Amino acid sequence: MPYGLIISKLLDNNDLNILKIYPLQLNFQKDYLLDLYKSFLHNRNSNFQTQYFHEQGFCINSIFTNGNFKYFFTLILDIEEDPEEYEPILCLVAIDYILMQNNQNDNLNFILNDSNIESVFKFIKNFPKLKIEVKYSLILLSNIFQTTLNIFREKGVLTRDQIEKELNTNIPSIKNCIDVNLIIKVLIYFQILREEILEGMKIPTYFLIKDLVPCRIPAIKIYEESSLRNVPTEFEGILKNSIKDFFTNYKIDENDNISILKNIILNKEVYECFKVLRIACIKKEELEELQYKGVYNIDECLNVLLNHKMIISHKDNKKNEYFSLISDFQIIEFFPEYLYNKYIEQYKNKTINEFILMRAIEILKEELVKWIYKENF
Repeated sequence: MPYGLIISKLLDNNDLNILKIYPLQLNFQKDYLLDLYKSFLHNRNSNFQTQYFHEQGFCINSIFTNGNFKYFFTLILDIEEDPEEYEPILCLVAIDYILMQNNQNDNLNFILNDSNIESVFKFIKNFPKLKIEVKYSLILLSNIFQTTLNIFREKGVLTRDQIEKELNTNIPSIKNCIDVNLIIKVLIYFQILREEILEGMKIPTYFLIKDLVPCRIPAIKIYEESSLRNVPTEFEGILKNSIKDFFTNYKIDENDNISILKNIILNKEVYECFKVLRIACIKKEELEELQYKGVYNIDECLNVLLNHKMIISHKDNKKNEYFSLISDFQIIEFFPEYLYNKYIEQYKNKTINEFILMRAIEILKEELVKWIYKENF
């Protein structure tokens, strides 16, 4: 498991400024870290690189951000730990930290806020164990990642420099601020982008191979399997009508999605409560048992879910209060079939190299075969 986190900055005189360290008693001397980082800089062969060291009985996972802001983000791990499991969250922490240092806001600031380095470290520590919908929520909530995904939805295929140019055009305030390689690294980890060095090209090209859409879905199973899911008989009609009434007029709304991601999926206590309510209709006193999972304010969690119209409540004739889900929430993975039309449009407008276009179409076909196989086997 991770033992500690160090955030430092390389100064113009090649000295090192340690900005954050957790825990404070972490025993790594500045001179030792500086020698380590100098070795890192000497060995790296690109603008951005993750490098692993095995030193002093630890595995040291360090990333360096290039450009105007030369930061090191270093995670100290158990020597037998797989450092690649922590790369995406370390990249996200790096992006968020640099944004905040430059007075730029992102929706992730609330969860990766460096003012509480302890909570950031705990989030990093738990990252490999998080459910995929929680991991996806981190990028769907981020303004920068959403902008990057929207760029790829239009273009389909870009080089690193093209991504940077498009991002600077769409979000001018981050120009020369964020190392684009951090974003790419995360999207490759989630298998949203595929990297290839094409024949005759020295730099990688990136292809969109998966897309995501967050949306509400009706909690049909709770109603259809009401006898198995603890729904009181007198509550069944109310539950059915509540689901029907809500989804009759429901339309996917970006602000609604962001609020659910931020206040439910990425709120540890509310999320624990939400997961239980996905399974069954629950009495309030039964929810109190979630304290062993760190849920200490059930009333607040229930209010969040009620305010977001995820659940309804009902009291039986014995005044037992039940809570039931009416709206679930999913982050749906889907194959970006729409790119075929985008590529045809780019070909007609002569805005894409023919060789890159042909490879982009080949990659789409390859990925479609994988999707079909995954869905059927």
